[in-house]
Amino acid sequence: MKKKPLFTKYSLYTLSSNANYSNEKAKKNLNYQNQDIKKTIKDTIDWLEKINKQHMIN
Repeated sequence: MKKKPLFTKYSLYTLSSNANYSNEKAKKNLNYQNQDIKKTIKDTIDWLEKINKQHMIN
């Protein structure tokens, strides 16, 4: 039985393509400011815990 490949040609292309985007326009036009990575991670964990609790209740 033939195994399904872990990665497709398209997924390898996507992973290797340049996914860097500039936020200069948002900074200029929307007064956007980067957030500290530690705060971002904490906020993400808090959000995941919140939605997990909501799913446990429902």
